[in-house]
Amino acid sequence: MRKIIFLPVLMPGMMLLFLSCMKERGPGNRSVTLPDEIVQVKISTDQSYQLDLIADTEVSIAKQASHYLISETRLHVDKGSPVYFYQPKNGFSGTDEVKLLSVTKISGNDNGYGGCNNGEKTISKYTIIKITVGQ
Repeated sequence: MRKIIFLPVLMPGMMLLFLSCMKERGPGNRSVTLPDEIVQVKISTDQSYQLDLIADTEVSIAKQASHYLISETRLHVDKGSPVYFYQPKNGFSGTDEVKLLSVTKISGNDNGYGGCNNGEKTISKYTIIKITVGQ
């Protein structure tokens, strides 16, 4: 008799648990775009610039600078984390701008939802670097 009463109580609880995990898996919860970050830099005409970026992040150039000899993302020699490196064209004086896209992927249950596995989440952020050269 106890087993028959326990089963109807257990089933709705289990259904509620599974539905709450499924609800959080909607497409709107998998990707987040943060507001743009603007970095203002002043360098001399014979100087280069390097911006250290967050580890475990994929970084790409969304909009390339216009007046560069070198403008690229690379890995930091010692830390292994991504960096952006810029060197202006020889003789260039003025302003230049580059737009970077940083993407961080978070997977697994590390999401604060009580053990529901929501899969991989993506956090995107644009960094706009405004470079003033030799002024």
